[in-house]
Amino acid sequence: MCQHVDSLTTVLCDQQSYTLCPHCSQKLCLDHINDHQLIVKENLAMTVDCTNVVKMKLDDFNEINEMKFNALQNLDTWKKEMAEFITKVHDESVEKITFCYRPIYGP
Repeated sequence: MCQHVDSLTTVLCDQQSYTLCPHCSQKLCLDHINDHQLIVKENLAMTVDCTNVVKMKLDDFNEINEMKFNALQNLDTWKKEMAEFITKVHDESVEKITFCYRPIYGP
């Protein structure tokens, strides 16, 4: 017997089964095999669409991670440059102060 159940009436088809669906192993009659294949194709299309949405979200996530990585690298570079600048200004200031307060006479 055909295993197709009408989605509106939930009535089971009473025709002789003709073939077995390779996707779900459901026994179907000639009248319902085409309908069933359309449903399978629609489900596949929805699955592909969902997969594409997930892929886009993952791509966005990867882009965000890359942006975060670049921002952190830039911040580390800035920190290093500022530390070098501060050290340079400090050393120059120590040199100026030392020069200004050196004894007038003698070494």
